[in-house]
Amino acid sequence: MKIHRFFRISRTIFLLFLAIQMSCPSFAEDPAPIKLYITPNEQFEFAEQLFSKGEFIPATAEYRRFIWFFPDDERVVTARNRMGESYFKAGDFDRAKTVYLETISLYEKDERVTEAFFGLSRCFLMQADVKNALAALNGVMKKSDDPDIIDRAWYEMGWISLESQWQARTPSWQEAADLFNRIRPENKDAYGVDQLLVKLDDTGNISRKSPAMAGFLSILPGGGYLYCNRYRDALMAFLLNGGLILAAVSSFENDNPALGAVIGFVETGFYSGNIYGGISSAHKYNRHQTRRFIDTLRQGTAIGLSGGDGQKQLAVFFHMNF
Repeated sequence: MKIHRFFRISRTIFLLFLAIQMSCPSFAEDPAPIKLYITPNEQFEFAEQLFSKGEFIPATAEYRRFIWFFPDDERVVTARNRMGESYFKAGDFDRAKTVYLETISLYEKDERVTEAFFGLSRCFLMQADVKNALAALNGVMKKSDDPDIIDRAWYEMGWISLESQWQARTPSWQEAADLFNRIRPENKDAYGVDQLLVKLDDTGNISRKSPAMAGFLSILPGGGYLYCNRYRDALMAFLLNGGLILAAVSSFENDNPALGAVIGFVETGFYSGNIYGGISSAHKYNRHQTRRFIDTLRQGTAIGLSGGDGQKQLAVFFHMNF
């Protein structure tokens, strides 16, 4: 009797277990294998995917992870350069410089470190440090024996020279032309050097205003502004100074010399400011025309090159405010 009851209970438990197993696929199927590691290719490609999507800060973390877990991979230098470029594109120039400097220090014998010099130069440019930007490109010259890379450095140095002219009172275009001429003939077409040099020969036609003439014309209030095509400022300067002069003269004619003296003193300041403003307007006009010429030159040329590990790739050159 007891044996019979035991079999009944056992059969009930078995049927219950079978019902549960059939109703839950997770029991019926083998569980999916859990991946406990990631390959170098997968990690690098993931970082590259984030970079291509414009997710630069997450990309820096993934490049750093790649460098940490796969320090012997041949793409470590490339990953470091990409990490610096990611920081650069994210606008964090200080961190980008740190990455590039570490790369140059740790992998000085690797040819790909020249890309770190180019990146470092651009970081200095964005921070208006022209001297160190040029020094970084000189580092490329010392590091690389590849004539194509050296030509690229000459090209970027030429553009730095061009970009630094727009605030100069007397721009010197010859230095940039000399730098572009250092590029070997076989690469001049690729960089559009001949077109650049032709346009640089046209710098004499850039519209300019004489600061001395602007100051002289400012003897008549607003004359300097008018000379520099600042018509609203010219009208305001003429009305303000003219009104103060008339008020001072009227005060003296009405036997009120004290008031006339005060107004005359105030007018002296406004009149001096009118002359200074006229001269300053001429300088601003010249800078604006030079800036406009450089922008036009850039738009019509195969502009600055940036790329990965020595490969030529077209990109937009950077606009710096010095």
